[in-house]
Amino acid sequence: MTIEKRIDGIDFTIDTGAQSVDFDVTSIKGEAGVKLFRLKASFTAATSPEKISVTFYVKKDDAATTFKPNEILNAGIRPDWNPSPSFSSAACGAPVIAAVTKNDKNKVTVALSDCKTPCALSLGFNEPRQKLTVRVELFTALVSPIKEYETELRVDFRDETADKTIADVRGWWKNFYRSAYLPEAAEMPCYAPWYVFQQRFTDETLIEQCRLAKALGMETIIVDDGWQTEDNGGGYSYCGDWRVCKSKIADMAEFVKSVHAIGMKVMLWFSVPYMGKNAKAADDFRGKYLYFDGGIGAYALDPRFSQVREYLTGIYAEFLNKYDLDGFKLDFIDAFYLTADSPKNYDDMDYVSLSDAVEALIGEVTDELRRIKPDVMLEFRQRYTGAVMQQFGNMFRVGDCAGDENTLKTCVADLRMLTSGVAVHSDPLIWSYDDAVEYAAYQLNHSIFGVPQISLNLKNITDEHRRMLAYYLAYFRENRKTLLNGRLRAEGFSHGYTALTATGEEKDVTALYGTSIVDFPGDKSLDVINAASERTVYIRVKRETEVAIKIADCKGDVVSERTVKLSVGLNEIDVPVSGFAFIRLQK
Repeated sequence: MTIEKRIDGIDFTIDTGAQSVDFDVTSIKGEAGVKLFRLKASFTAATSPEKISVTFYVKKDDAATTFKPNEILNAGIRPDWNPSPSFSSAACGAPVIAAVTKNDKNKVTVALSDCKTPCALSLGFNEPRQKLTVRVELFTALVSPIKEYETELRVDFRDETADKTIADVRGWWKNFYRSAYLPEAAEMPCYAPWYVFQQRFTDETLIEQCRLAKALGMETIIVDDGWQTEDNGGGYSYCGDWRVCKSKIADMAEFVKSVHAIGMKVMLWFSVPYMGKNAKAADDFRGKYLYFDGGIGAYALDPRFSQVREYLTGIYAEFLNKYDLDGFKLDFIDAFYLTADSPKNYDDMDYVSLSDAVEALIGEVTDELRRIKPDVMLEFRQRYTGAVMQQFGNMFRVGDCAGDENTLKTCVADLRMLTSGVAVHSDPLIWSYDDAVEYAAYQLNHSIFGVPQISLNLKNITDEHRRMLAYYLAYFRENRKTLLNGRLRAEGFSHGYTALTATGEEKDVTALYGTSIVDFPGDKSLDVINAASERTVYIRVKRETEVAIKIADCKGDVVSERTVKLSVGLNEIDVPVSGFAFIRLQK
């Protein structure tokens, strides 16, 4: 059935399909420029709903790009008949989408309050209407039988920068979802050896690397895939039993003690859903798998069964108690999804909705782990970084993008705008040991607004790279409150962000990527990181201002220092590639 309603100046078209449901849209009082609506579905009997779509249209004007979680560098405005929806559930994505103008202003930002029920948001150009089609699709995957459903729809038309309207959605979600506890250690640089060593390592190797990492300013090691198996061939066929491989880490308790003695913390990797085909425990869960992935040699456990949730919770609690770990990298939570082969014996399950079950699983895990160690660190990876997961994880890492600094920078910014009360982390940074030091530094200056994770053989890096790395990590540590917690302003949405600025109380920090112009605030200090490919930087000021300018290269070596009067307009300065300009007001 198709219903058309005009509510608070917006013409809605609602398609409920063939199901018997009373669907209503009502207006809720919002703030100036923001329209709030209540979407309510009432069913005649408890049912697992079919998809319901809510569609409306907005003027395109100068809208040039879209913002969607997990849509990396795929931000163009597509036709509405092929819109590339942004899917959301507890385990993946977030229900928000925005149309952004050429000058980075908001055209419309749309979000739902319910971040758990599977849904999809899309935004595309409608040719006959010459407008943007906004479509919200509810119940895009199986949910538990319900008689009533409500969610709020937020439509933001304010003439604000898009970074603000997107961040305001994050603030709005705080009304519905709590935030996890954030220990200070979660905001400190990490050593993450996965890229450099893969599954081939020993405890001696890692301890040696930890000594070098600690000296450079890293505070935690994340021991990734491989500790649980002799097999180094990739895939996940030996996951699930979770017993320490003695040829790699002879004594996990002693290994952790050794790392603690160095002054670093230890986090351990687990692939949450995967039960490898070669695992001894695989037979214990027959009939309780969502699917089998032959490419990786593993089954995906179905958390709708209590046995699955109890098993996983017990494993992590055992490791925390037994080995005095400091945290866990809980991987592949977004790999919980339904297929045609997923179990349908719903009477044997605690949950019919997989999204509900994922939330229950991660909630049970974190409750138990924090009961044992309240400041335990939990790293989640991009895609499963929405408001539901922010209740549990406190370290949210950019998705895999080794060697791709543009994606790295874009994803750090996206996560910063959509998260609150968590530490956003870079994907582990790796570069060639014979790279020019300025280009090696690209990895760091493209991740500077997130916590750096380093994935290098620290024995093999050159003295020049070591000095650069030490300087960047020291700079990050000294300025982390501004870099991580200052309001993030984004320029160049259409180009994956040409500049990013973190605003602090006493100073701003700007990184230039695809532009050479930076605005000087005039009332506080400014640090400029030249992450572009040219040395010329232009400081734009609104009134004549006397400042002290110190220029340093990427290793921290001072190139020049002077006091100058910045004139109104553009002022040219020379900053080495990957170098810094420190601009301080003169009284």
